[in-house]
Amino acid sequence: MAKGNTVLKVSGILLIIFGVLSILFAMWFGFVGALHFEAMDEKALTGLLIFYGLFGGLTGFFQIAIGAFAIRNSNKAYRWVRCIVWGIIMLAIGIICFIFLLVICNMIKSYAVFYPPWYCFGIVIVGCLVLPLLMILGGILNRTTYLKERAESAKIEDAIGEGVYTKEYAYYEANLKKSTKAALKSVAHANAPVFNLEGSASAKPSSRLEFLKRKRLSRSVDPRIKRKFRK
Repeated sequence: MAKGNTVLKVSGILLIIFGVLSILFAMWFGFVGALHFEAMDEKALTGLLIFYGLFGGLTGFFQIAIGAFAIRNSNKAYRWVRCIVWGIIMLAIGIICFIFLLVICNMIKSYAVFYPPWYCFGIVIVGCLVLPLLMILGGILNRTTYLKERAESAKIEDAIGEGVYTKEYAYYEANLKKSTKAALKSVAHANAPVFNLEGSASAKPSSRLEFLKRKRLSRSVDPRIKRKFRK
């Protein structure tokens, strides 16, 4: 199991939850706030709030998509680069969204008519800043697992030989099974009694049996394969 499996799963689930909350907050703060300032004939603030509603909603959908990606690839150590890259992209978008929210709140602070509560800032901070950092951490942990797996596979390839490991080693194992079957047949044949002209049975000598076993084994396995995979 990859080291960053749990971290990526937790961050992915929370990203989906906070993505839904971000969409709801953006729709409420952007469009409901725009209606308030439209009634006050504040066209600049109305346009900014509508733009924030659209941008915040898209950010929430992006959070949901990245959360699903993190859950799906949490146990795939070779996807660590994508997890880190998407986490950095989400962090950059989250920083822009948070700065935009602070600018709008600073502009509407003097009106004291419509102002978001404190927990709305918590939704943006956790969903857009903390969780992407957690996803990046999961990608870094998966990187250590990936490098460890690469090192182990390299050791195996060095021990067995150069070339394509799976194909040639499977061919070697298949030949080894054939040689084993051939050896068993040769043993059965060598131990079978031989009848002479007088009708009495006589066993073959053990030296002849060993000779047949060595001969069958040496012929059934390709010598190039034997040299290549010899330890």
